[in-house]
Amino acid sequence: MRRLLSALLLLALLLCLIPGAAAAGSASWGGPATVRAGDTITLVFYAGGGIYGGSGTVSYDSSQLKLQSYTAALGGSWRVEFSGNRFLFYDDSMSSPISNGAAIFKATFQVSSSLKPGTQIAVTANGVTLSDGQQDLGAGSPSYSRTIAPPLSDNCKLASLTVSNAKISPAFSPA
Repeated sequence: MRRLLSALLLLALLLCLIPGAAAAGSASWGGPATVRAGDTITLVFYAGGGIYGGSGTVSYDSSQLKLQSYTAALGGSWRVEFSGNRFLFYDDSMSSPISNGAAIFKATFQVSSSLKPGTQIAVTANGVTLSDGQQDLGAGSPSYSRTIAPPLSDNCKLASLTVSNAKISPAFSPA
């Protein structure tokens, strides 16, 4: 926790010293289009808009999702730190701003196997603040949400089989 606070203070100090034009920061989540009970899903947090850093807090319903891991997606001089569900990312050298949306980190969750189809799940990055080196930019609270899909059928037998110019022999049987 002390390291996270030190990094935040360092980021704030460095951002005050860097000249640059004001930017319009943005943040979003990406993840699978279909989610089923029992799945393991990996969500990606993206941010951009001429930024040198940012922070926020990941929230989700722990009765629906179990956090497996956070993994940094940025390299080079960029640092990504986690303290519980709070995240902080910054360009340690203050030389490589993110112009377009870049993958910042990945969060892997186990979806509860007890969820019924039609149940809504959501992961939100609350209070996301980005910095362009001159000012803090509120990026809101981007969210990823999906409705639990019905389970896949374990019946992979054909119901019927027909051909137009021949006779099937022996007769078709799904077994």
